[in-house]
Amino acid sequence: AVSLSTTFISLAQGLVVDFGGISSSTIAMNNAQQAASFVRDSFRPSLVAFSIDLSLNTVTLTFSETVNYMTFMPASIAFQNQQGSTATQSVQLTGGNLIT
Repeated sequence: AVSLSTTFISLAQGLVVDFGGISSSTIAMNNAQQAASFVRDSFRPSLVAFSIDLSLNTVTLTFSETVNYMTFMPASIAFQNQQGSTATQSVQLTGGNLIT
């Protein structure tokens, strides 16, 4: 979804059930419904948290919003032993395998 003309939804029957026990109807993929409105994303994703597991050799990054994993650039990450310019040791990633 990047614009109103590219934003549609289809639904499987039973997505929700009302209090009378009646399930929602189906909207088939070949008859998907167009969004009534579309607001473009204007916020940059920010790193909310990260964790390192040295026994599994993994780094987990948590962002403030969904991100396009295909744009991930591991070489843009550096780990350091202190915050800011006082760091005396730094290790920059040179690659890795992305696990989604």
